[in-house]
Amino acid sequence: MPFVVVQIRAGTQVLKPWIGVRVPDNSSLNDVYNDLVAGILDQGEPIDDNSAVQLNNVHVHVGKSKKDLTRVDSQCTVAEVIGTLGNFIEFTHDANINRTEPLQCTNAFHILTAAARTLTCVPSNVVVHNQKDKLQNDIVSWLKKNGVGWSLQYVETLDCDKWRCLYSKKKISRKLHGKVESALEDLSYTCGSVFSDLEDEEMRGVFDSVFVKASLDCSQPTEKPWYAAGFEDICFFCGIEDDLNTNPESYPLCEECKKTRKPEKRSSRKKFKKT
Repeated sequence: MPFVVVQIRAGTQVLKPWIGVRVPDNSSLNDVYNDLVAGILDQGEPIDDNSAVQLNNVHVHVGKSKKDLTRVDSQCTVAEVIGTLGNFIEFTHDANINRTEPLQCTNAFHILTAAARTLTCVPSNVVVHNQKDKLQNDIVSWLKKNGVGWSLQYVETLDCDKWRCLYSKKKISRKLHGKVESALEDLSYTCGSVFSDLEDEEMRGVFDSVFVKASLDCSQPTEKPWYAAGFEDICFFCGIEDDLNTNPESYPLCEECKKTRKPEKRSSRKKFKKT
């Protein structure tokens, strides 16, 4: 279960101070809030009913620190937001709050800037305040035009123990998302397999909306969308997680692969001119 640092605040009143807790990664932020109010997550005193606020009046902000927070939709799951923005989560009730509009968990900009996880559809355009906002709108427009799908989950191969990405061309429901996760636990996958070949009709139906690349074989490295989707870093060639050499210019390599393989460069990014 992922580790998060959480706080509940009503205006200037702190109802629950910052505290580190572990939460199920498939929990929604709504669930986290309710469990905090009830004192379940931190095993502390429940928040008094008179001081607590209704969930639909709570603003949720997530970030990499207590000072760097972005507003998100309360229906997002923990896995979606911490992979995108960070593991600090603040629940606030403040009539004068003046932060950005809720960032949906399906944010293509963060995918392409290697900060997102389990994201599956294209967000709305944003009001342009700077070059980054303009770039986000350009990306959104391109995605809508080209209909690209993004990694939803991943599956471990049986033969080579490498992780492979699952893709979806459209947003799937939370119910189906749960079914896919459950089915993956019972799935024996090998590189090159396709879900349409599954013998179990019920399991085959679960995977109607998602797919894995049929062209893969065990000799191929980790798919590049893995890193764009913000999953944990793994060796580009063998897929292990330990003893990694990281470089912003190339994909991660373990010590062994570094001795025998040439680093794979990441796609170059255009730099903005100073104005």
